[in-house]
Parts: sequence; C-alpha cells; structure tokens
Amino acid sequence: MRFSVVTLVHRGYPNWSYSATLFITCFVFIGTTPAFLSSVNFFQYKTVFAIIGTTLFGENFPAWFGSIGKSMYSLFQIMTLESWSMGISRPVMEVYPYAWAFFIPFILITSFVVLNVLVGIVVNSFGETTSSEPQSTTKEKDFLNEVEAIKQHLNNLETLIEKKEQQL
Repeated sequence: MRFSVVTLVHRGYPNWSYSATLFITCFVFIGTTPAFLSSVNFFQYKTVFAIIGTTLFGENFPAWFGSIGKSMYSLFQIMTLESWSMGISRPVMEVYPYAWAFFIPFILITSFVVLNVLVGIVVNSFGETTSSEPQSTTKEKDFLNEVEAIKQHLNNLETLIEKKEQQL
C-alpha cells in the first residue's frame, strides 16, 4: 500500500484528483518553509556559540563546556534562564573575567527569539480566532433569513386559509 502525505490528504478529499492534492500539499509545505528555516538558523546560531564556548571554556569547565554536546546542553540551560547566573556564568567569569562578552549576547539574542516565537503563536491564534468569527456570523445571518422566509410563508398560508374559510 502506498502511503504518503498526498495519499493522506487525498483520502480526506476523495473528489480531488491526485494532482490537485499534490499541488495543495506542496503549497502548504512551501508556506511553512520560512518557519522551518528560522528554526534551522537558530540551531546554527546555537551551534556556533557551542563551538565558541567549547573552545574558550572547555579546558577549565569540562562539565559544562567539555564537548559540543555539553556546550549545547549548557547553552540550552542558559537560554531557558534556569540558574544560568549562579550556576554557570559566575563560576566561568571568575576564571575568565571577559566571559560576559560571550554570555550576554547569547542571552539577549535567544531571549529575543523565544519571545518572538511566543508572540507569533499568540498573534497567529488570535488571527485564526477572529477570522472564524465572521463565518459563523454569516451562517447565523443566513439561518435567520431562512427563518424569516419561513415565517413569511406561514403568514401567507394563514391569510390564504382565512380567505378560504370566509368563502365557505
């Protein structure tokens, strides 16, 4: 059995041809490319800082910066602001007084990126919520118009029945 994203989307919309489904699937993936590339760029940025941290501090602080993996983990801890000051940066700064030139730019940039991601999620959710409201309002208006039309037909029927009863 052939399984792919195109097959999955096509099963959800069986009236579409495979070419239309493929086109829509590709269009959706192309639309997500900027978000994917920004996460790749962020990973590259963090990797560069891990290499620099390993090179600068790895010899004296092997527990935090002994390898690229340990540096990435330490930088993740610093990025989340979890005991980065007392746990990592102050002990490093006792040995390397200019280590602040490494830690401060990393913290500023990662905090900015994480804050932008959170704001982007909130704005996107808000946009989806507000864009769905007019559709429900339109559906409600259509429903109310149909109810009014039915009321008008019933009133017309009542008047016709009254006229027929008066004739009899």
